Amino acid sequence: ALPYALGGLIPLLIGMLTLVWRRLIGMFNFTLAESPRGLRVTRGLTNLTSQSVPIDRIQGVKVGQSLLWKPLGWYRVDVDILGYTQDDSDNNESNASSVLLPVATLDEVELAIGRVLPGFNLAAIELLPPPKRARWLRWFDFWTLRYGWDDRTLITEQGWLSHVRDIVPHAKTQSVRIEQGPLQRLLRLGDVHVHTPRGPVTAVA
Repeated sequence: ALPYALGGLIPLLIGMLTLVWRRLIGMFNFTLAESPRGLRVTRGLTNLTSQSVPIDRIQGVKVGQSLLWKPLGWYRVDVDILGYTQDDSDNNESNASSVLLPVATLDEVELAIGRVLPGFNLAAIELLPPPKRARWLRWFDFWTLRYGWDDRTLITEQGWLSHVRDIVPHAKTQSVRIEQGPLQRLLRLGDVHVHTPRGPVTAVA
């Protein structure tokens, strides 16, 4: 049985190593800098690629931190970008990336968000937990759920294996959906989905 098990594990390990290697190669020497069009991303080891990220096209921000990264104080920042096309004359990569910072410290994250969302006082937004009865539906991570807003922004948080904070300016919201299943109705709960253009940001309160 062991040879058969190894035969199944080897392709899986090769696939995982290939994925990690491609990510390392693709994000190697990652640089985020100011540009006349907003922000400029350059990255790559064997093939240097560049991408322009206009500030006014950014529709939402996602800040993630995996459980393994927490002791190191590392974060990842992704953004939703409106109307990005692969044949943009100011971009020379075949696939546009939503990654704003692949690995960053908290200070770097705050600096980038301050540039992407100038004038927004996110630190002043109080994040609220869901009602205690939400644990009956989200027993596996109810203590990580948070949401908050002011007159310009909505923030949601969730996850413990990978903690994610989604930030969506009200002006960039495309639509809002309120969802309530049978168990939610019984518990007087509901989900509020804030829609942005297709991308990594998934704001759900």
